[in-house]
Amino acid sequence: MRLLAILAVRNEIRYMESCLAHLVGQGAFVHVIDNESTDGTLEAAERWLGHGVSAIDHQPWTGAFELREQLRLKEVVARTVPADWYLHLDADERREAPRPFATLVDGLIEVDRLGFNSVDFDEFVFIPTADDPSFDSADFESRMRWYYHYEPASPDRLRINAWKRTDDVDLVGLGGHHVRFPGQRVFPRPFIMRHYPVLGVEHATEKYGQRIFSPSELADSWHGDRAAFPGRSLVFPSRSRLKVASQDTPLDSSNAWDRHPFLDTKAGPVIRRVANDPRRSQRSETLRMYADRHRAYIPAIAAVAVDELRPLWSVMMPVRNPQPDQLTEALRSILAQDCGAATMQIGVVDDAPSGEVARLVREVSDDRIEYHPNDSPRGLAGNWNRCLELSRGHLIHLLHQDDRVVAGFYDRLGRPLADQPELVGAFCRVSGFNERGTVTWTQTAERPDAGVIDGLDVSEAETHRMIVAGVVARRSVYEEIGGYRTDLPYCTDWDFCKRLAVLGPVWYDPLVLAHWRQHSAQESERLAATGADLADRRRSIELTMAFLPVEAHERIREGALRSSITWAVEKLRDQIEMGAHDSALAQARTIVSSLEERATGDSPLRASDSAAELVAAQRRIETLEAQVLGWAAAVRLAQSRIHRSDTYQPSTLTEIRP
Repeated sequence: MRLLAILAVRNEIRYMESCLAHLVGQGAFVHVIDNESTDGTLEAAERWLGHGVSAIDHQPWTGAFELREQLRLKEVVARTVPADWYLHLDADERREAPRPFATLVDGLIEVDRLGFNSVDFDEFVFIPTADDPSFDSADFESRMRWYYHYEPASPDRLRINAWKRTDDVDLVGLGGHHVRFPGQRVFPRPFIMRHYPVLGVEHATEKYGQRIFSPSELADSWHGDRAAFPGRSLVFPSRSRLKVASQDTPLDSSNAWDRHPFLDTKAGPVIRRVANDPRRSQRSETLRMYADRHRAYIPAIAAVAVDELRPLWSVMMPVRNPQPDQLTEALRSILAQDCGAATMQIGVVDDAPSGEVARLVREVSDDRIEYHPNDSPRGLAGNWNRCLELSRGHLIHLLHQDDRVVAGFYDRLGRPLADQPELVGAFCRVSGFNERGTVTWTQTAERPDAGVIDGLDVSEAETHRMIVAGVVARRSVYEEIGGYRTDLPYCTDWDFCKRLAVLGPVWYDPLVLAHWRQHSAQESERLAATGADLADRRRSIELTMAFLPVEAHERIREGALRSSITWAVEKLRDQIEMGAHDSALAQARTIVSSLEERATGDSPLRASDSAAELVAAQRRIETLEAQVLGWAAAVRLAQSRIHRSDTYQPSTLTEIRP
């Protein structure tokens, strides 16, 4: 295997010799891009030509540090210089494969053999300490042994820097931290990056305090804390706050820091996300394949390019011809928990633009709420996906135009997601309320206290538990598994929630923190009037078998169909009692069709069940069938009476309820 390390430098003489020696020792060839160094860096690279350095390119010095142009040059090298794998890095970094691999190339050979095409790196930062403030000498690597694990306060990994050859590589989009290309498959186990950013106060002042950054990159919020370097006032942490490296033990990735302490004296440790889990990678790959197969209906959600400008929250509200009082109530419930523009983006996305909605948004919030009118109607799921496209936050909450959140929603669901990066989302208990604002029902609690729900992938697939008003998901999850299906008008939210639960884990809070309004003008009610809601559920059940556990398919299919029919029976009862006989007839036909389909399939009773469980399950099925068939008979009777008389009498149906 030929590994090409692409190394860009300017005045890095302190690191150059040891960096080149390390890369050659790891089995790599090195392509150097020199930005008109003046301290001997170029001469050092030239001495290695033919001895591991394969070529030296030159980037003109413009008087400012131009990272974007440097990354573009690296992209050109990766597209034009033949190699099997590529690695882009800086001179102050040392890249290694984890044990038991002897070299970086050995590790990448195994990654390639297993079918992956990119590699993530855990970053371990070695720095001087308050006890030993300077290591500015040639042997800094052996002497500077105190370190911390660095994990930025972002749900996305930021050190995916090695990749298999491809003609469509993007390094610029995420500032060089994360290479991107179509069909990317990241190896589930991170490799190792030892980072030696500064060797002492004098060196730090020279490296960052005197650096002139590109004005356009600063305007795009690149370079972060480095652009606001504290100068000679910086203070290194004491040894007691850091870990110490030894040859006998692996580097410790627990209790990561989310900021660099030599750039920010307030930096401190945060809880690190769990190490990459191969099972998580497998679930992710399965869900990606599902989205790719149905790409005509599941849109890809592009990543946000500039991480530094992102708020924690994006609260997005898809609207279409809302009732003014209901929209006002929904918006005010969000504003009552407003965290400020730096922390929370609030947006209204209008699928039927009108001056009335724009005016109402301004009245409620002045300029606090963004208003985005669609150029053309996108439909229910299409407008939800438009909300995702416009979102910038790490956490996304979609709130319908007539729903509302309860005090504490963003705090109680946001905290676990901030503290536990392995969580993919969170949801809470929800209550239903009617057009008058009266609460009419409340979900049964999934568990008595807050925490992760085990087995949610199966239970959510059997019965839709995660109501949109109470669901929060990381934006990175949408980027990973796609948005909302546009061909399941009734079940687009259920389809996504099933995918979210499979990707897992998902946090749950038993407090009622959101209210879901139900009224006759909803899209769901329109679908129920034609029986299309149950048909949509049946299609969703079959579609999502593609990513659900194979061993649970029989149980899930039967459980989901049973719960869907039970739900449809309740809708049928409501329609009959309201006198909506045409809707009731359509619903009953769909129910009976579903029962017939279930009856002709394999038995839902598993051989592993006990005799008592088999009998109980069979009785439940028979009772359900009798109930549905009874309601269907009632509808047929209603239909015959409608043909004989213009007068509809609901009381006659009440008499023959099963």
